[in-house]
Formats: sequence, C-alpha cells, structure tokens
Amino acid sequence: LYGGDPAPGRPSARLLLPFLCLLLCLSSVLITATSAQAETPREAFAKAMSRFEALSADKVRGMQREPWERLEKEFARIHGMRGQFAGEAFFYQARSREELADRSKNKADYQEAVRLYSRMAQSWPNHALADNALYNQAMIFSGPLKDKKSAVKALDQLILQYPSGDMVKEAVVLRERLENGSAAARPATRQTTATASQPARQPASTRAGRTTEAAEQPNYGGLNAHGAAARP
Repeated sequence: LYGGDPAPGRPSARLLLPFLCLLLCLSSVLITATSAQAETPREAFAKAMSRFEALSADKVRGMQREPWERLEKEFARIHGMRGQFAGEAFFYQARSREELADRSKNKADYQEAVRLYSRMAQSWPNHALADNALYNQAMIFSGPLKDKKSAVKALDQLILQYPSGDMVKEAVVLRERLENGSAAARPATRQTTATASQPARQPASTRAGRTTEAAEQPNYGGLNAHGAAARP
C-alpha cells in the first residue's frame, strides 16, 4: 500500500547507517586505547630499544631525520609513563637526539641533546645513568660544540656527585686532556650498560668509602639493551 516504505515503528536503513558507522569508529578507538593501556613500560621500552638498535645499524634509514625524531618522541612518551624505565627512556631520548646530531652535524641538534642530557641528570640524580648523561654532555661540549669551559663544568659535576661511579675514571682522563689542550677523542662505544634493574645511586654524601657499585645485567623483557652502538 505504501510502495515499500518501512513498517510503522521500524527506522529506515538509511537513517541507521550513520549511527552504525559512528559505532564502528568508537569501537576502533576504544580497542586501540585499551591496547595502548595494556602495554607495560617494560614492553614499551623493549620495543623502543629494539628500534633504536635497528636504526643505529641501518645505513639508509639511520641517515634520515624523521625516524630519529619519531624514536625520540617514543622515548619521551615512555618517560611520561613514569614507570620503572622512565629514567632510561629519558636518557635514550637524549641519545636519540645525539645520534641524529652525529649524522646531521647540525649544531642545533647537538645543543638539544645537551639540553636533554642535562635535564635527565637533574631530574634523575640517583639514577644509574645520571653520570653517563653528564659524561655524554661533556663529550658533546668538548667535541662538536667546542665549548671547553662547559665540558669541564659537566665533568667536575660528575666527579663531585659520583666519585665511585663507573664513569669517574673516564671523566678524570677527559678532564686532564682538556686541561692539557688535547682534543677530546670520542670513544668507540658509549658506556651505557647501567639500567633501571640496578639499585638507585645513593647521593655522594652517603656513598663515601664505597669503591664499587652493585651491578646487574640489563634485561628489557629478554632484550639486551646495552645501547653501546658504535659512534659514526
């Protein structure tokens, strides 16, 4: 009688279609958000470290800016999760920027790496990688940025704050070379084996008399994320 019109009380398919599309979109967003929330800081850091190692070894993509910037943002995201690996993530955020700088030779990239290392050392002074951050900062100042005064200042801070740390010997040697006018030679590998699985550093005032610090092998969900990628 009505030429195929829907029965009274039954909505038209054309009216339902927009609501169905909206429902599907909301479901997709919810599934993605749930997946992201289910990822632990350990899992996120292990994935980021795997990408870091792969990018460091990739002679093509490793020379591109965008992959390093994306990786830096990923480490920043993990740092923002404030979990067990927040300190490491902050350190590798700076490392990612330094790796980019080593390839771009851009002064601004080196300056950003220095800024991130400085913030990491200030934000996590008792972390096992805090002295590594200061040492890498000094290496950039003494090398690419040619700022001997700032390099010596960073080394003095390292030596004063972490007298029994694993970087103090390298810091003393580098400081002596700078004072003697020698150019700072970049080491073949970065000394970054300390991890969040290690006990937190104690302030220098409470570590007097200690000659060694406890160390455990790093374990990022089965990934040996030592980060000792060869410098270009």
